[in-house]
Amino acid sequence: MSEEIKEIKITDIFSYKYIVPIYQRKYSWTEKEIEQLLEDIIYNNSNNSNNSNNSNNKYFLGTLTVDKKDDGRYEVIDGQQRLTTLSLIMIYLNKHIENLNINIDNMLSFEARQIYDNALNALKNMKENEEIGAYDNAKEIYEGYRCIESYFKSNTSNQQTFLVNIKKTFLVRVQVPENTDLNHYFEIMNTRGEQLELHHIAKAKFLEAINDSNDKRTASIIWDACSQMNRYVQMSFKPEIRKKLFEEDLSDFKEDVLHWDTLKSIFNTTVDNEDIKTLKDIIDGHFDKQVNENKDKNNTDEKPERFESIIIFPYFLLHLNAVMQDSRDEDSLYDDKKLLINLAEHHENKESAKKFISNMLKCRFLFDKYIVKRDYQDDDNNLKLSLLKYKDGSKPYLVNTYGKEEDESTQEPLKILQSLLRITYTSPRTMKWITALLKHLFDGKDAGLESVINVLENHCIEKIKKFYGCATKEFTEEDFNKQTGFNIERIVFTYLDYLLYRDGYEGIIEPKFNNWKVQFRNSIEHFYPQNPENKDDWGDDILHCFGNLALITVSGNSKFSNYYPDGKVKNFNEIIQQSPKLKIMASYIKNGEIWTQDIAKKHEKEMFEILAKEINGKNSNI
Repeated sequence: MSEEIKEIKITDIFSYKYIVPIYQRKYSWTEKEIEQLLEDIIYNNSNNSNNSNNSNNKYFLGTLTVDKKDDGRYEVIDGQQRLTTLSLIMIYLNKHIENLNINIDNMLSFEARQIYDNALNALKNMKENEEIGAYDNAKEIYEGYRCIESYFKSNTSNQQTFLVNIKKTFLVRVQVPENTDLNHYFEIMNTRGEQLELHHIAKAKFLEAINDSNDKRTASIIWDACSQMNRYVQMSFKPEIRKKLFEEDLSDFKEDVLHWDTLKSIFNTTVDNEDIKTLKDIIDGHFDKQVNENKDKNNTDEKPERFESIIIFPYFLLHLNAVMQDSRDEDSLYDDKKLLINLAEHHENKESAKKFISNMLKCRFLFDKYIVKRDYQDDDNNLKLSLLKYKDGSKPYLVNTYGKEEDESTQEPLKILQSLLRITYTSPRTMKWITALLKHLFDGKDAGLESVINVLENHCIEKIKKFYGCATKEFTEEDFNKQTGFNIERIVFTYLDYLLYRDGYEGIIEPKFNNWKVQFRNSIEHFYPQNPENKDDWGDDILHCFGNLALITVSGNSKFSNYYPDGKVKNFNEIIQQSPKLKIMASYIKNGEIWTQDIAKKHEKEMFEILAKEINGKNSNI
């Protein structure tokens, strides 16, 4: 089977000739989709650069699925909307930027829409300041160009950033295998409303590395089970397989079951799943057929789904890779656009591929057992995550991972800590705490409650030390004062709130108090307002100091508005409850005091002392 997966700079994309076949629909992207593509290149690429010491850091825009014709042209099977938009962008840039040197000679052509070809050529040949005339045909093309023109003219600074970032932006071009029924593939993708995703390609690469049909079947079944992130992995297998893989209560694997020969024996003597072999099988539609059949047949004894994983499957694969690499610091390891690159070494041969698949099952089980999930049985609007596992009775049901079944108080601190990490690192690319915990568990280290909490506490401390640049020495108040206001990273606020929750504070906060609703707090609130009505402004050094700040929800920040501290405490007690630090600040008002600059600095000193004591007293193993 011939197959090619090639990284191509988008500045070089039109060094090749592409044709959009007759069965493709019209160009349909509107301003929304066009601006999203522009900003993906501008902002995501910039974020990668800011978060990496590698000046050659790549950003992957997505996949382009093609079929190479005998005349050397590439027929576009999937990705024509993105490719057409890139054509319009390159035409605009080539017209307005001198010495850009982007090759647009091989402009995209359309097999059945000559009017589109004419429109692209007309735009290409327009002079720099020439206006687009009236048009009756190819309206979609001209409107798309106008969106690009309008965006860049109203965002000149973004244009400069775009010009820098396109040099580091790539597409992954996927050549479909020989003898693929292209019409069938296109029909499937349109019917499902799906695209071929990188993790589908990754699965094909792993299966191709494994030459034995029974090994392939084993790998395929495990991959599909692990990919269903919104259910416990035990329940993605048929009952007879479950009994062979897991202990009777489903709380752990049976001894030695994760050895590959044992897995192959289990799956090939009890399962009649079809054999998925290649990328062609996936393109032809088998990749979701098996998953859906498993989901329908395997779970007749399961209650309706009630959970949502905090990450999707591609990011789980990236965390697994980071665990196996014994690394979690390199940002590129968590870039979903680099999934194929990051996983490539794991399917270099059949043994490495089988090892990765076996580790996937192990790591997915650990993820389910020790990483929080969102529980949809919660009726309120606050974030509630449950740390539970399946046990087997007459039917599977849920119990706490730690502590007695009817009492969640034992594991509540861990649930709170993970919830705070979840709301602090909202992007899956920054959830490195998941890798830290999975690595600890994967290596067979102590899985007790205190040990697991300690891993996550140390991770928080690592992040704070890295932020303040004090990884190798004790913290002082001077170190904390290096950053103020909106520059302070959210982890400083959330970890302090966790410490106040864990240890309590001078009769104001009870240790491990009940019913703390951890919400998505990402707004830094100034307790004394930035724009007071009486214009009695504090100086910036006091106004933006840590002692005058707390982390709350965006809606809470909006309600607080420019109220003075006494008004906030009097009218918005439910917002005060969002943050233990804010509760301490509010206690001064409740005790009849006025929130002054001196009190703000006093509060700051006390909070810094709590953080410094924790950080300096921990062995964070950096």
